[in-house]
Amino acid sequence: TWKHVLDADFIDWPLQAITRQDVKRWMAQLNSKKTLGRGTPKSRRRKVGVAQTSPRAEPRKWHLLSWQSKTHALNLLRKAFAVAMDDELVNAGFENP
Repeated sequence: TWKHVLDADFIDWPLQAITRQDVKRWMAQLNSKKTLGRGTPKSRRRKVGVAQTSPRAEPRKWHLLSWQSKTHALNLLRKAFAVAMDDELVNAGFENP
């Protein structure tokens, strides 16, 4: 999830320069981002101690990020802004975008 935050256009901007519009634009980019997922699908898993992959296994397909992954990324960004505000790294009056 942190990888999605690091891919944001505004990652190297000053905190006070980031607006709600920037965060909305980033979320729109996440809506179209594709991933291969991770791990082996449950239907292909084997018993513990046996190799997780098989030469006969079908290659994983690209799919859009799940709603939960996007929610985790947004919550991580919100937390980063909250910590910056608590640590007084931004001026008074800064609003968490």
